[in-house]
Amino acid sequence: MNTRTTGQARASPHADVAPDTQPLALDRASVRRVDADGHLHIAHCILSAATVSPYYGREIPGAAALGLKDDAIYSVFRPPDALMRAAPSLRGKPVLMQHTPVSAQDHPASITVGAVGSDVRFTPPNLTGSLTIWDATAIAAIENGTQRAVSAGYRYTAIKQAGTYMGMPYTLIMADIAFNHLALVTQPRVPSAIIGDAAPNPNMPFNKRSFQAMPEPTHTTPSADQTPMTVAAMDAAIAQAVQQAEERAVRQMADLHTARAAVRPFVGDVAMDSAPAIYGFALKEAGIDVTGVPEQGLKPLFESFARMQPRAGGAAPVMGQDAAAAQGFRQRFGLERIGVRG
Repeated sequence: MNTRTTGQARASPHADVAPDTQPLALDRASVRRVDADGHLHIAHCILSAATVSPYYGREIPGAAALGLKDDAIYSVFRPPDALMRAAPSLRGKPVLMQHTPVSAQDHPASITVGAVGSDVRFTPPNLTGSLTIWDATAIAAIENGTQRAVSAGYRYTAIKQAGTYMGMPYTLIMADIAFNHLALVTQPRVPSAIIGDAAPNPNMPFNKRSFQAMPEPTHTTPSADQTPMTVAAMDAAIAQAVQQAEERAVRQMADLHTARAAVRPFVGDVAMDSAPAIYGFALKEAGIDVTGVPEQGLKPLFESFARMQPRAGGAAPVMGQDAAAAQGFRQRFGLERIGVRG
């Protein structure tokens, strides 16, 4: 791998924490269980991975110093050695329902739903560890697939350095990674395995779901009329998987751009890294408590909210809703159980 360093920029201590989305993954030896108190335990889960991912220039710390364009997409490499050094910083970090930078002085208790275990380690190319999820809403979101991916939030230094990794070209690398939190999300930035079914919990009541696990694989000898997969067919399958992953990444970036444009008239430019997080931030800034709202519901909720706001020159600002107006909004869109901050 040929590389050449031409510059670097370090995120400030107060810079936004960058998310790195990774599907919540288990290998065959992993265990997912629910204890007697209903808490979900996930062992040997993929938390992040060494890979190349697309980022808008405006998402990269120190973009101006590096000469990056806000709306240009750059391929950024998360190196194995940087992840290995960063592994201890992820131990014991909070698991959140959405991306929010955390600290002891500003801890988002209402969206903290679990914690990372103390067994985080790097085994190339994956950063793995265990999770415990305490909150019933978060457990349900994992079980029903609405938030079945985990996204790491971290600070890092961006360095201008070109090269290739596993055949994927990049122009920037991440260094000095320091993890801040994990978030449960819907769409992963980096394709990987999705969390699988686990052994039934012996403490849970008998129900039909106990019999919905994947069947054990059977190993049989191919019959004479079965044709083994050729190398060309395997290459084609791999190429198709890569293409699908790239298409998902492009769709995610398009959704991100759309979300930022939609909320700009209300809250200005938002430097978050997922569309649901952006919509959720705008709603909270408008005084709407979105605790318990699934990620896929944040966009339509924001769109409904935006349609009810006066345009430029209108009679009232976004934050000027009185109690009656807020209650009417809640009734119209079925939000009676969702609180509104006064």
